Amino acid sequence: MEKKITGDDFAFATPPTFNSEGMTCNTGNDGLTKREYFSAMAMASILQSNPSYLWGSINRPIPASVATEATMYADALINALNQ
Repeated sequence: MEKKITGDDFAFATPPTFNSEGMTCNTGNDGLTKREYFSAMAMASILQSNPSYLWGSINRPIPASVATEATMYADALINALNQ
């Protein structure tokens, strides 16, 4: 059975590394979760495809609404990947 993707999985996690003497060289890094990464990509796309959102248009949305929309797209992608 294939492992399901969750929003809490890390997108670019790196494991710790050790030198030849067993000393830790790098403690590793969890980085962004997949949900955070997918949301950031969606938000960048939303803003790029709607230049008026960035350049002071009267119709510019509240940033929180753009963030909410981006997160909705990220959640939809995670759900679709689990189908």
